[in-house]
Amino acid sequence: MEAAQSAYDAAVKKREAGLIKDTELESEAGSLERQKNSLASLKEQQSELKESLLTMIGLSGHTDVEIGTVPDPDMAAIRAVSVENDPQPAISNDPTWVSEMRSRVTGTDNRELKKKRISEAAQNAEISLRSTYGNLQNALSQYKAAESAYSAAKQAWDTVQKKQAAGMLSKNAYLSGESAWFSGEAAMNTAKLNLVSAYESYIWQVVGVETGASAGASGGGGAPAGR
Repeated sequence: MEAAQSAYDAAVKKREAGLIKDTELESEAGSLERQKNSLASLKEQQSELKESLLTMIGLSGHTDVEIGTVPDPDMAAIRAVSVENDPQPAISNDPTWVSEMRSRVTGTDNRELKKKRISEAAQNAEISLRSTYGNLQNALSQYKAAESAYSAAKQAWDTVQKKQAAGMLSKNAYLSGESAWFSGEAAMNTAKLNLVSAYESYIWQVVGVETGASAGASGGGGAPAGR
């Protein structure tokens, strides 16, 4: 962002001196605007992810909560996920299925309706689990892509720092390199957060989420430690 602003400010001065055309100034203005929009989009995405995590631990709406360093995903645990083995525990812990199982009915017709509702709840729980698994796999793919991009960004940033130390870079070139590095770092952290969030969502779906009085008594609980 700082690099784009610096480049635009330099372009304004050049235009005032008659060294560039209006189209070149407009190009720099467009680049600055895109940077601003990208930053706003990133902040919005981070805010949504934060709310998602807070919701998972029973702290939805607590905007004063600060999230520390983004943890590295537990890749061994993620690779161990088996969507073919998890439907049954997910169904057994599904609140709708549990509620239907515990409901009391009388009469043949009502018992048949109960069986139907139980079957539908089981089907819906499995469909939801497989959808959450799909989200996990998408987050994993994005994380792997972000890892590659992050590695390249780090190498480029190391090169920029060496050139800067040797006095071989202009201020704009350094700021541009710094901006690219920050963007790469932010993208990596976002990918980490997405993957951790997707994994926790999947695990919650398998083991169930505390609700009602039990959740209130425990203060919302926390994410499962592992499987």
